[in-house]
Amino acid sequence: MTRDLVLTVDVGTGSSRAFVYSISEAKILSFSSYHAQIDHPDQHRAEFSPESWKKTAVEAMREAVNLAKARPEDYLGITATCLRQGFVLLDATGVPIGPGVLNYDRRGAQGIPIIEKKISIDDLYTLTGHWHAPELTLPKLVYLKEYEPEIWNKVSTLLFLHDWILYELSGEVCSTSTMICAGQMANLQERTWAFDLLTELGFEKKILPPLLECGSLIGGLQEAIAAQIGLLAGTPIIVGGGDTQFGSLGAGGMKPGTVVIVGGSTTPLLLTSTTPILDEKRYPWVSTHLGRELWSVEMNAGQTGMIYTWFLNTFGSAQVKLAESKDMDAYEVLNELAMASSLGTNGVRAIASSPRWAQDTWEKKAPFVFIGFTSADTLGVFARSILEAVCYAVRGNLEQLERVMGSGAEKTIYTGGTARPAFWAQMMADVLGRPIFVPDMKDSAALAGAQVVLWGVGDRSNIAPPKYREYLPDADATAAYQPHYRDYVEKFEALQSTLSENSS
Repeated sequence: MTRDLVLTVDVGTGSSRAFVYSISEAKILSFSSYHAQIDHPDQHRAEFSPESWKKTAVEAMREAVNLAKARPEDYLGITATCLRQGFVLLDATGVPIGPGVLNYDRRGAQGIPIIEKKISIDDLYTLTGHWHAPELTLPKLVYLKEYEPEIWNKVSTLLFLHDWILYELSGEVCSTSTMICAGQMANLQERTWAFDLLTELGFEKKILPPLLECGSLIGGLQEAIAAQIGLLAGTPIIVGGGDTQFGSLGAGGMKPGTVVIVGGSTTPLLLTSTTPILDEKRYPWVSTHLGRELWSVEMNAGQTGMIYTWFLNTFGSAQVKLAESKDMDAYEVLNELAMASSLGTNGVRAIASSPRWAQDTWEKKAPFVFIGFTSADTLGVFARSILEAVCYAVRGNLEQLERVMGSGAEKTIYTGGTARPAFWAQMMADVLGRPIFVPDMKDSAALAGAQVVLWGVGDRSNIAPPKYREYLPDADATAAYQPHYRDYVEKFEALQSTLSENSS
């Protein structure tokens, strides 16, 4: 076997996953996933034990390597992709200070007023590409500095979750632009730390790690970790990046003008651009992309797959039992009920997913509601109303992306868990009124990791994108969805403007 295997570790909210990908065979050889414990010590806090999460990540990598049944010398390198905004603080000895902080932790709400005293929202958006949100790293760090000095005074190094994983693997300290952009801490245009702003807020440069672009070699695998994983010490460790950007790369979405819809618990939409396109309305978040001269312009339809999961867990006990008796997935049973329901669901609307990604819809969230139902409506009608709502929300955000672009997307790729059911993928094409391309692979992070490692060892060749299943819109269905889409947007905006509550 040639030396072409890549180990990618993907650390997300509540799990560590690892993949072994063969470049020559163009396929995933093995996959492993381990649950990672999350702690919620307070209403707005989401934390994790660095030691526990390190163990989880190492176990996932060890199992993936064992399952691949390849020689250690066949591995070309290792890389990582992680959730964004989460971080770990190290003391002067390189040991984590207390728990790590996760992406959806909201203690940053108390840090935002401090930032607002230093810089206007227009200037902040122009500089960093991001509007205010408590979940971003910058306001959370401002909070810690201001309100938890007993922790902050011990800080020697700030590491995003991705940086910390690479540190544990290699012993080397660095960060990368996709992570600091997502943390609202970057000079977007320069792809560097926003040093002037950070200094104004009282952060010392010495806590900020040096930046390396995605695909840079950071060092080699440490001997102790190598022994645990089952690989050779010194195996190249390559800088990776944010999870959404990895999804775009692995799905073949790096061509400028391409939009990748990443359907999961939430649904980001990521446009690849050759310039950092800023919006006069300040809707999208703008970050660097994995390519060294590319940027990502990002919207998000909010809670999407997680709403469907909530519905199944809350109301679908019969479907779960039926699925178990037939050795099926419970979602398949629920999907069949949704398929049997009529287009437009007789006017029933599940208002939960957001057709407009903006600071006002983030700060003041409308209540999640079902509207327009009667006692005659079945479980399938409610299920389909959720599926349709996700598609309507994606369409609204896609229209905003294209407004920012000033043109239509050249290609629309739909990847992730919600893209796998053919019924849902076809519905997406019909609601959007355009062809969509669904990668024919289970997880795009593995392919992305292989590409990143190739860059890291000096090979700039491009791995072929995955094969796609193409879904063409049905003209009659697209026309039929149009009034339902407009009705959904009107109802969302009415709820958001009249019944929303401050989410902080």
